[in-house]
Amino acid sequence: PDIFLLSTIIILISSASMIYAFNGAKHNRFQQVKIGFGITFILGLVFCFLQFKGWGVLIDKGIYFMGSQSRASGSYLYIFTLVHLLHIVSGLIVLLYCFIKSLKNKYNSENLLGIRMAAIYWHFLDILWVYLFLFLYFIR
Repeated sequence: PDIFLLSTIIILISSASMIYAFNGAKHNRFQQVKIGFGITFILGLVFCFLQFKGWGVLIDKGIYFMGSQSRASGSYLYIFTLVHLLHIVSGLIVLLYCFIKSLKNKYNSENLLGIRMAAIYWHFLDILWVYLFLFLYFIR
């Protein structure tokens, strides 16, 4: 569904906001870190919402996960997006933890490990989603 394209754009923007947060920590700009994490977290929630909306569109088009009217290709689409969504939820938990730490100004130019690990995981999820989106888009 077209809504998956919108979710792709959202998750790419969230990668940019994560970079914004990381750069803030590198330069001891504590407010920038908080804003970056906050935006990334909100965009992650929007991505999740759009995934559910996308599943609704699939159902409206007669593409079901299981049942007598389902087909293997539709089921795989649900499985791929569900597994990715579960990883996004784990990423949101990490982002929330990092956001709470950023409220206490824990991230700075000398303490980047936590934010670096969160950023690597989040960027990995973004790249994986773009790959899945393009794969599913061109394989239809």
